[in-house]
Amino acid sequence: MTKRDWIWVAIRVFGIYLLVMSVTAVPGFLSSAFQAWSYRGSLPSAAVRSADQGAQGTFDDLYERLYASAFASAMTGLISSGAKMLLLGLAGVYLVKGGGRVFKWVYPPEEASQSSGLPPER
Repeated sequence: MTKRDWIWVAIRVFGIYLLVMSVTAVPGFLSSAFQAWSYRGSLPSAAVRSADQGAQGTFDDLYERLYASAFASAMTGLISSGAKMLLLGLAGVYLVKGGGRVFKWVYPPEEASQSSGLPPER
């Protein structure tokens, strides 16, 4: 095999690696989606509380902040793992299916290197 063939194989193998990394993001995406779905409607309304609850009011405020923090964490995980799946998956499919531009960037055509005045490849 020539150097050109080895570079082509390396690009394809890297594409497969990116696809595997994309698949490993699926459990994180699903768990974040289920977590966000479970939090979607259970936030207690502040209007339901009365102002004269005393110490119980502070615990309700703490619960609301804790709930908001947990929901924000679930949404952050959902967005980050979704973006990871999408971007790694698209890049992996591109490299496995073709990757011609990447190949030309890594291993430029013979004519371009000869016309630029570089020494010939050995």
